[in-house]
Amino acid sequence: MSKSDLSRVLLAICVWLGFAASAAATRLSTEVEIQLVTGVGFTPQTVTLDNTYTSAVPVCTYNLPSTASPPVVPRVSNITATSFDLSIQSMPNTDPGVTGSVHCIIAEEGLHTLPDGRQFQAITANVFDVLGLSAGNFEETVNISASVDPGFANPIALGAVISSNDARATAFYANDCEGRGNEPFLSGVTDGICVGYHIGQQADMAPPNQSYAAETVGVIVVDEGTGTANGITYLIDRGPNTIDGVANNGAAYTISGDFEIGVATQAAENGGQGGWAVLLGADPLPNGQLRLAIEEEIVAGDTTRTHTREIVDYWVFRNDAAPTLTLDKTATTSMFAVAGETIDYEYLVENTGNTQIDNLIINDDLIASVSCPTTSLAPTETVICTASYTVTPADVQAGAVTNNAAASGLPFNGTLTPPTDTVTVTLMSGTADLLVEKTVAVFDPLADGLFAVPGNDVLYTITVTNQGTGPVDDGTIFLVDALPPEVIFFNGDADGPGPSLDRIIFADFGTGITFDPLADVLFATGTTPPLSETDCNHTPVPGFDAAVSFLCFVPQGEMQAGIPDPQFTLTFRARLR
Repeated sequence: MSKSDLSRVLLAICVWLGFAASAAATRLSTEVEIQLVTGVGFTPQTVTLDNTYTSAVPVCTYNLPSTASPPVVPRVSNITATSFDLSIQSMPNTDPGVTGSVHCIIAEEGLHTLPDGRQFQAITANVFDVLGLSAGNFEETVNISASVDPGFANPIALGAVISSNDARATAFYANDCEGRGNEPFLSGVTDGICVGYHIGQQADMAPPNQSYAAETVGVIVVDEGTGTANGITYLIDRGPNTIDGVANNGAAYTISGDFEIGVATQAAENGGQGGWAVLLGADPLPNGQLRLAIEEEIVAGDTTRTHTREIVDYWVFRNDAAPTLTLDKTATTSMFAVAGETIDYEYLVENTGNTQIDNLIINDDLIASVSCPTTSLAPTETVICTASYTVTPADVQAGAVTNNAAASGLPFNGTLTPPTDTVTVTLMSGTADLLVEKTVAVFDPLADGLFAVPGNDVLYTITVTNQGTGPVDDGTIFLVDALPPEVIFFNGDADGPGPSLDRIIFADFGTGITFDPLADVLFATGTTPPLSETDCNHTPVPGFDAAVSFLCFVPQGEMQAGIPDPQFTLTFRARLR
């Protein structure tokens, strides 16, 4: 995303109580994200988080648009698993009368590792003593060194007051526990870190130093360096001792690259007035620079906002996310033979982008559900999803099965265009193989226990099954049944009290053919089997017709092949002589 694109996103505003606020969130992992929140004012705004946290630690830096803008401190409150409230305030507790942008990083408390292997640690501490002109002289802090993992090599510390128990604003402060002007971890992680909060050059309103409510401070410790996590390019560093006060026009650190979001924290306190770092200018991150200034309260002491030079720790970010997936769909066979046959498919999906993709799903226009063993893919990871399809008679009629698939998912960052792939499996040319069977049973509709004796009726059932791999051509079935001389055909309701009123009872089991019991059965007399429909020219009388010696069946349509083998039955009634 370019800076202009990002700006357009951030200019989308939602108005609440007369103040405008919007946020652009980007996740580095499930334990850390960055937010650029615009339109922040004195009234707290709720910032919705992309991740869900057990103990979220937000560290935020105000973007002072110009040296003419009033001094403010970001204030954080009401931290939950999915949000926190954010506002800006002038010391001690006044509305600055402006709205502005705040850059934030939010981390899960504890020690974590980014996808590129870099470790970071978020720590919280309760601070009970405020620091000011006559309140501790910026030396009274809480030592959290023992909480820092010893594995860091060149750590920096980003910190903030992350509660608003007191209505009056305070600013974060840290050193190496040995001297006010010594930055945290001055000689490496073993040199330690002490943290606190201050009120600038204001005297503590009611010494000793507990007239302010206790607050929680949050610290994010991370080693210096560069990297990319889920498409987010970042730079972490501790700058030189060159950042001036706001009235001194601040200063810029030279950095490699064009970044979009930055969080900065003043490291220690050289001046003794209790400043804090702010991003400076309408664009504090022009290509190759990080523009900063040291801000101060102007309630007491130095109201000119001039300040001696300070060191600033910073972590800057750029969204280079380019989520992409590839999809290669294949069938385990290139041809099918009959309806009912199963075609198995495989869908090879690869994450070819630079950001993790979750909620992976394959949509196939012919298959309701495609199974994937995992639904999350890190960059370069692959997964093979599977599905099966059962061939229908319509597919056999069409001569092919063509289906389209698309892979979609939810990328950590950026917008994913779902890839698609299409596979066609064609019909194998096959031949029909008809099996004809005839069975007989006593007609005993009232279950009287009748026997096959002269004078009683029987039901004949002819079953035709296509055992082959191809269909029978449309309208080509001509079936002749020779009646035994011992029976007389009944031209009437074949099943008597049964549900059918037809002389021929037809049942179909997947063949696709049709049968009209009036038009599609013909009759012949004599002793020679008829060879065509024209030879079946006898018109039977109602009831029992002793002249009928042959039944000619001519079902209509194309008889399909399939799995299981399709079949149809023809049942009629006759009386034993």
